[in-house]
Amino acid sequence: MNEKYLQSREEEYFSEFSWLDLALGFQKYKRKTIGFGSFDRKERCWDNEIHLRELSFTQGGVGCAVWDASVLLCQWLYSQGKRILQDKRVLELGSGTGGPGILGARFAREIYLTDYTEEVVENLRYNLWLNCEDLDSKGWYGLKLKISSSAKVEHLDWNFPEKSRIMGKFDVIMGSELTYCDFHVLPLLNTIEFFMKPTGVFYEVLGESRAGVDLFVQESLSRGFLVEKFPLSIDPGKYCKTKQRPERYSLYRLCKN
Repeated sequence: MNEKYLQSREEEYFSEFSWLDLALGFQKYKRKTIGFGSFDRKERCWDNEIHLRELSFTQGGVGCAVWDASVLLCQWLYSQGKRILQDKRVLELGSGTGGPGILGARFAREIYLTDYTEEVVENLRYNLWLNCEDLDSKGWYGLKLKISSSAKVEHLDWNFPEKSRIMGKFDVIMGSELTYCDFHVLPLLNTIEFFMKPTGVFYEVLGESRAGVDLFVQESLSRGFLVEKFPLSIDPGKYCKTKQRPERYSLYRLCKN
């Protein structure tokens, strides 16, 4: 694979994280790697890896970067994906840089990676291509074919899910940090109800300090969802250096049956 995209994957992690630089675009097109399995110190690589290009904040808003919640969802899918997603039709909401969706494509029959802004959607397409090229360079042709054939990228506005080009219902809907404020809760739940099969399941990794958590749970219960919460003890910093402050995260599971 072209070294332009894959070289120096760790060096950028250790510079000081600057929100000002990020907002002004000075850090655009940085790339992070999420590792899975065990880390080979000699080869400086993981058993499996996903490479994700980040944007500046002005380009992508909150969808510009790899966040801890996304790393945690990736790690959970790496261990549980075959059981949860195998042969399922899957929708990822608020994909951002696309880590969970790209990983989920290894298992799902069909998976849609979605977001709202044009820049983030285009970056999703790039990151999907980037990881397929990486698999090709490693000779993992079967996995490349699986991901490239099952993964699709689409624009999705939660305020108007009926206007999306995405057709049909989904077995699994998932995302990370989707309800970080009250404003997003109702459009999110409307979108989940619009796309989820009656027997479907929704999964979200969410920080406990987020302003929208309580409303998300209350509104979900009022709509007849069964809400389950599973605290996560995984350290996301072990697998990807995001520069976020330590927080407590939980996996939420919603279903109606």
